[in-house]
Amino acid sequence: MQFSPAKLFLAVLVLAILMLAGCQQNSADPNQDPAPDLPPESSFVMDFSFFDTTTALPVPPGKILTKQNWGRSALVVGIWNVILTVNMAVPVASFVGAFGNDPQLQDDGTWLWTYQVNSIGGTYTANLSGWTASDGVHWEMRLSKSGPNGFSNFLWYEGEHNLVGTQGQWRLNRSPQEPNPYLQIDWHRSSDGATGDIRYLNVVPGSAENGSYIYGERNGDFYNQVYNLYGAATGNLTEIQWSSTTLEGRTRDAAYFGDGDWHCWDGTFEDAICP
Repeated sequence: MQFSPAKLFLAVLVLAILMLAGCQQNSADPNQDPAPDLPPESSFVMDFSFFDTTTALPVPPGKILTKQNWGRSALVVGIWNVILTVNMAVPVASFVGAFGNDPQLQDDGTWLWTYQVNSIGGTYTANLSGWTASDGVHWEMRLSKSGPNGFSNFLWYEGEHNLVGTQGQWRLNRSPQEPNPYLQIDWHRSSDGATGDIRYLNVVPGSAENGSYIYGERNGDFYNQVYNLYGAATGNLTEIQWSSTTLEGRTRDAAYFGDGDWHCWDGTFEDAICP
């Protein structure tokens, strides 16, 4: 089959246009970074599930178990859990809600995740901005809520992490009604996510508990799960360690126990002699 010069020229022109469009579509602007990956949920949310009192094993008929050591640990962790659950409900919901949503590139070069979340008080519109710089990846979460007690574009928290995503920090304000520093979250994780730590630090200005913290860690030791809880007002440190495999654990709290010894529990959460 022969083509006329006119048809051949048209075919070549169409092919060139398609090739040019493909090149333009596949070529990236060297000055534009791709959308940053969201940091892991573990960078923001501490796992309190082990000390949920409903996980304690049932008492066998006719036997009395003493679970003071595990129970004391559950109580101390539970206090922090309640405080954080109430005060961080909206920030946590907004952060977790980002996963599964796609960002859009903005004119200023940042990436914006926009979506709605339901939490305490109703429905919120979340606007999470992320961008990459030479010193790491930066984040800002601004929330809005309509209605009588509504607010617009409130910077609820911000943070940054290194380029490889193994360490970072979040800084939270308390609420739109009290737009003051509330909590600082510092986190680390191994490149494979197998180990890591997270610390919630009280940074409320003028508070007697400014400097209090709860620190959680996953490591490779026998007691591979760790909580350290420090109260700035009393200067007391409570240490809690346990095995996620055997459920055995131990705690140390000089103010509560009156000594500097470890106090242990076994795999059924019953008080035990420390090895």
